[in-house]
Amino acid sequence: MSNLSEVYGWNPKIACRTIEDTAFVLFQSRMVSLNEVGTFVWEYFKEPSSIKDVAVAVSEEFETTSKEATDDVDAFVAQLVERQLLVECTAVANT
Repeated sequence: MSNLSEVYGWNPKIACRTIEDTAFVLFQSRMVSLNEVGTFVWEYFKEPSSIKDVAVAVSEEFETTSKEATDDVDAFVAQLVERQLLVECTAVANT
């Protein structure tokens, strides 16, 4: 599990469009489309946010427990960071 207080934001080098509850994210000629929950999480990170804050929002918006939301958001953020779609907030400030 990541540091839940770590703040992440969109990589400033991505292009993104949301159409009918589906986010389409383009980075380095790769397109990723996200489902409804993924899009909700993605949109939350438009402004730099912590995993903890996003997990709270997910548990309030969708029918899930706080623990499940935290585990799922943490895993999803790890995937987005690995694909360089999200970056640590300090990295956003330094670009």
